Amino acid sequence: MKQGGQKVNFIKFAENICEIKFTNQDLKILMNALNEVYETQAISNWEFPIRLNVEREKVREFSNLLLQLEMAGKEKEEVDVKFSSDDVRLLNNALNEICHGIRVLDFESKIGS
Repeated sequence: MKQGGQKVNFIKFAENICEIKFTNQDLKILMNALNEVYETQAISNWEFPIRLNVEREKVREFSNLLLQLEMAGKEKEEVDVKFSSDDVRLLNNALNEICHGIRVLDFESKIGS
């Protein structure tokens, strides 16, 4: 997730759980990216669950979960986050849409990277 040669630290990857260590900045970038996917008009409401395999509101809920994690970890430099396999798929599909599906003008500044 980080630029400049740094990377996201996978702590544990089991059958249904993926634990990843994020900085608060990483979480903010993910939240902002998910918000761009949630708010885009480039994907219609009927098309959204087909392309992302979740309803639009689920992306908002996931972004709010990341916000809570970020707020809870404000005092720490890094936060350990446990994702279910469904969460990982949601995140993967949303990031794929950002990279390959939708166009977001001034994307880097909007997500805070």
